[in-house]
Amino acid sequence: HRCRPAARPTGSAPRREKDLTVSSEIDPGPQRARWFKSSYSTGSCTCVEIRFATSRRVEIRDSKDPRCTLAPGTEPVIKLSSDEWQQFQSVLRVTRWLGSTPHILATQNSHDELRLECRRSGTALLFNRAEWEAFVAGVQSHEFLNDPVFTH
Repeated sequence: HRCRPAARPTGSAPRREKDLTVSSEIDPGPQRARWFKSSYSTGSCTCVEIRFATSRRVEIRDSKDPRCTLAPGTEPVIKLSSDEWQQFQSVLRVTRWLGSTPHILATQNSHDELRLECRRSGTALLFNRAEWEAFVAGVQSHEFLNDPVFTH
């Protein structure tokens, strides 16, 4: 079953590239550490989640890992610099499915699952097709641009 776009709260809209100049609407505190997913993932879908952990680091995790809720902070997390994150997104916008960079290896297995591995740490995450499609749709829609607070 495919994930459909989630309903947005009234008055909210996806962040677009042109919105990056409006930094007064960004909460520079807790927002930085908040995990979020693509609007193309539904509430009932497990998903690829990311967060802007610091001004120079983006983290990726798999929300279906039970440690996300039972023992937050112990789940496997892929950590990328903001430059590595931007490079990965750029590749995904072109390929629209798999996107490997010098820092990330994305492969598909015979069960139609996508394995995302950090080449530096060896940390790997496994996503089903619906989870990955929702994430890539979010990348295509520019939902995961670096937090404007961190933009120089």
